[in-house]
Amino acid sequence: QRVNPDGSLGDPVTAVAPAVPRATLSLSAPQPSPASHASTLRFALSRAADARLEVLDAAGRRVRALASGAMTAGEHSVSWDLRDAAGAAVQPGWYVVRLTSDGQSESHPIVVRR
Repeated sequence: QRVNPDGSLGDPVTAVAPAVPRATLSLSAPQPSPASHASTLRFALSRAADARLEVLDAAGRRVRALASGAMTAGEHSVSWDLRDAAGAAVQPGWYVVRLTSDGQSESHPIVVRR
């Protein structure tokens, strides 16, 4: 407890930890798009944080998780071979690449053609 100038006990002091700012994230548009063999996905995190980079189909179903877990601050690059989680080539069409971290997400479309 805190002691007042007159010697009496004041209100208890509660330590408050400073708020940790959320990581800001930046996902670049997939290159190339349309893609026919592979695509490079680039993203950046402002601070170290857990993050997930995944590909979704047009209905929003996860096709493949490309990266997941603790990541360092800075720029990252991941190559997608246009295959799903089972290793099969995805069908031509529209997909979405989504980066999620600290309760935030950013997405970009990607077109796959064969």
